[in-house]
Amino acid sequence: MKIVLSVLGVVVVAVAAWFLLMTPTTNDFEVTADEDVAAMEESLAGYMEAIENGSMDGETAVQARAQIESQIASIKANIDASSNVRLTAAQKAQLQDALTRLQQTLIKFNSTLVVIDTAAADADARVLNSGSGNRRSLTAVIADAIADVESTVEEVVDDYVADVEVVNQIEDIVESTPETVQEIISDSDTNESSDEDMADDEDDDGFDPEDESASSSDEYIEAELVSPEAEVELESETTIE
Repeated sequence: MKIVLSVLGVVVVAVAAWFLLMTPTTNDFEVTADEDVAAMEESLAGYMEAIENGSMDGETAVQARAQIESQIASIKANIDASSNVRLTAAQKAQLQDALTRLQQTLIKFNSTLVVIDTAAADADARVLNSGSGNRRSLTAVIADAIADVESTVEEVVDDYVADVEVVNQIEDIVESTPETVQEIISDSDTNESSDEDMADDEDDDGFDPEDESASSSDEYIEAELVSPEAEVELESETTIE
């Protein structure tokens, strides 16, 4: 009996030692999600500026899309790894900061993301002779990352409280932005067709407000120039003749 207990004790100690050796320690783990989000913010700010000054071409959009997707993958990988580590208070704060900044990034740069998706898809169709319609939009990809980060933060940060206003803004963005690139392109084509139809309708009417205004003004001026006395005199001259 004593031998059996001794053996069990050795096994327990061995298993405990194995877990201690194999489980990552806090010192071995580094939270990089916050830094990755900051880098993505900086990239998107540059892309937004390029869009505003008209220098965003198809090639740039394809590169931008690849960079953003890579940054999101890095953020998600770091978040997933953090769930297996006993984090320090400082590391938990870093995760919460990453979540906050990622949410604000989507809110601030969603329009930029849509433009990048559209331009990159157009470049795929023209240069590669292939479409990217089935690809998920960058907005949808980032929204998924936000959900993953928030889930982890809720687990590791005891006093975490979600910002209801921000959460509602994210939900509105997700609901109003197509999930796939193909839907974004379809919406864009529909809007362009509507604009063209409106322009065609105006041309078909042949209506020129300026001309009508000018004509009305001329008639009004002519009417004003002919006074009642002038009309009576003109009628008298006609009768005498």
